[in-house]
Amino acid sequence: GWPSPLAAPGMAWDLLYPGSSSTAIRLAQWPRPSEAAWLLRWWLQTGKKAYAAQQSAALALTQLSQRELTRTNAELGLDYEATEGLTVLVRSAHDRERLDPYLQWLQTSDLPHHVGDAAFALTKEPALNLDTPLHTAIHLPRDGVGNCRQFTGALKLAVQERGAECSFGHTVRAIRATDTGVELEVHIQKNASDTRLSFDKVVLCSGVASTGLLKPLDIPLPLRQLRSHSLSANLRD
Repeated sequence: GWPSPLAAPGMAWDLLYPGSSSTAIRLAQWPRPSEAAWLLRWWLQTGKKAYAAQQSAALALTQLSQRELTRTNAELGLDYEATEGLTVLVRSAHDRERLDPYLQWLQTSDLPHHVGDAAFALTKEPALNLDTPLHTAIHLPRDGVGNCRQFTGALKLAVQERGAECSFGHTVRAIRATDTGVELEVHIQKNASDTRLSFDKVVLCSGVASTGLLKPLDIPLPLRQLRSHSLSANLRD
């Protein structure tokens, strides 16, 4: 319910204008020539029509992920902290105005949702500070929040019980194609040495670091790094 593409209407101005205070997204430095081409493609996707198309595609992906998560949890019996529902807090009228394209899309998407004021937010999140200024709250009952660390640990135990071998403290330095499959050059920190391991296939899940690993194989990926932060806090009853 919250597929919010970063290529949103008005985002280009906020990103490139140093005096803007309405977004947490910032460029760490002026873009290099190779990044400028990527930024141009990104800017071309900030129109309302492109934004709506991206949201619909992102929604389909999130719904697929949700179905797979539900199936995996049922199949493996994973036990971790999870809560249904997601509340998005909007602090000011300006921020509410910026969300208009999303809310208009939400109205036509048939997704269950509720939009209310600060009092409504307290009915969904009673641990909120009463002095916190809020303008609007958007509640999405089909979304949810889960403890990612617990989920990952439970998933690791489940796959190990089914015969998978997990190796940690290793660094993949290179990937090479061979006549029989794939070869990894791996640095094993425990032994302070490099070794080569052969596999039939490799699934690469290393984020923006994937670009460097795949470049020698002439497999370009249009990825750029975005740093973000989240905060988890224990709440008393």
